Amino acid sequence: MNRPCKITFHENSAPLIRELPERYYMNTDLVLGNGSGDEYFSDSPVGSIFVQNAFLIDFAPLVLRTRVGGTKEEDPIDFPLSTILFIEWFYGSDVPSPLKPWVRTERAGS
Repeated sequence: MNRPCKITFHENSAPLIRELPERYYMNTDLVLGNGSGDEYFSDSPVGSIFVQNAFLIDFAPLVLRTRVGGTKEEDPIDFPLSTILFIEWFYGSDVPSPLKPWVRTERAGS
């Protein structure tokens, strides 16, 4: 699927917030532990993340490729499926902010 979704990670294998590009920060829910200050934030694992596009890669089917902004110019971030607890796909008006509904574009000559 190449749609907006919410990816929820296993707590013990979730990526750390510092491992993600800054553009992902505002779309994450952190799993907070005991700590304080910047170290606390940077070492916090991500509980879930909202992304504009997510899809399995044909040549690497155990990897989920994501783009938080949804543009092909954006460098994608890949997550191993083994780190993902579940994926909630969004359709139509169910898409939460800051994501935008997926719109099918017609191909030229169709």
